[in-house]
Amino acid sequence: MKQKLYTIVQKLIDQDHQWFKDQIIDIRDKNDYWILNYGIIGKNEYNGLVRGMVIRKPNANYNGDPLSLIVSFPFTRFFNQGEIGGTNLVEVSNSEMIEKLDGTMVGVSFPIKDYKKPIWHTRKMLSTYQPDLDFTLVSFHGKKFKLLSLIGDYVKKLVFSEEDVIMTYVFEFIHEASYVWTRYSTDQYGLYLLAARNMNTYDEVSESKLDEIARRIGVRRPRRWNALSDQDEIKALIKEVSKDTPGFEGFVFRDRITGNRVKLKDKDYVRFHAMLNKRSYKHLVTLVISGEEEEILTYFPDTKPKIDTIKHKMQNLITETVAAIKYYRELKLDQKSIALQVFKNKNLSAKQKFINSFIMSYFQEPSDQKIHNAVEKAIITLALGNGRVKGSSNRLLEIMDLSDEENINIDENL
Repeated sequence: MKQKLYTIVQKLIDQDHQWFKDQIIDIRDKNDYWILNYGIIGKNEYNGLVRGMVIRKPNANYNGDPLSLIVSFPFTRFFNQGEIGGTNLVEVSNSEMIEKLDGTMVGVSFPIKDYKKPIWHTRKMLSTYQPDLDFTLVSFHGKKFKLLSLIGDYVKKLVFSEEDVIMTYVFEFIHEASYVWTRYSTDQYGLYLLAARNMNTYDEVSESKLDEIARRIGVRRPRRWNALSDQDEIKALIKEVSKDTPGFEGFVFRDRITGNRVKLKDKDYVRFHAMLNKRSYKHLVTLVISGEEEEILTYFPDTKPKIDTIKHKMQNLITETVAAIKYYRELKLDQKSIALQVFKNKNLSAKQKFINSFIMSYFQEPSDQKIHNAVEKAIITLALGNGRVKGSSNRLLEIMDLSDEENINIDENL
């Protein structure tokens, strides 16, 4: 593992962007740090290591140990039972069966080795980066939250000490702001300790050790049981747990010897994330924009061409809109003159109407990035709504010139 980690960090130092593209690893710049995360499509020995890994940016001409730049190393990637490309071998007879929580993964670490100054992050956002702290999302239930700041309120309540500074902790954040399918009560909100990794050895601690840590720092743990191998017994347990946790997601099996994990999800949960048993453009576009397409790709890899088409069409729409605005901006015309040009053709496509509306609103905007962000936000709002306005995936598909010939039902035996 260390050699692969060394390679990842060194490639980052060298700014070898093509290597990361080839390995299907996403890099997010957070001023003093980078966050690395595996891409949705494609699994390999490198991207399986980066599930929200945080790496400190080195100074110019850095010649120290690349591994010392890793400040947070959460889970390595693990898979659903039977998932294509999954390599995590788990001996069920010697495993623990852990409640699979339906929230947001949160990493906590101590880059300056001060237990009073932890950082926290998701797979895409980091607490040291102010735009992430300020970012407001609309939850699945239509309410607005500054998610990372909200998570920080809970992190700051934890009782850390000197022995914690060599660790990366992994939590699940359960809250109205983060859960989607499983229905939690307010007294279940908060952080749940899922994992802990020693950053000197890169070893994870056992479940029993996690229990000790949780008691010490003042945080809850997911429920767990000795692993069951009988499918009927597992179904019965899911039914029992669902009485107090409606929409219970399923279990994570963790091997006591190897520490390997594998997910086993309740079929109702999987069907939900497959968007009501549909593999149409109408449902896939909302999954893509929400970043939730991995679940359906796991079980239905034949949806990949449609998902790729959606991504391509979205990117083209953004690129073409920005280019059109730049064109009219450089003409230096007044608003009336531009309107006469863009609206002279009365028979416009939905796409051209979309682009024209942005031309009229942004032809004086000097920042291409601001235009890009505005178009991207409009696409998201079109598909998902924003709490006040209902989303319309059909409208977005019309703009992107996509349509469904038929709806495909998911196998009920999934």
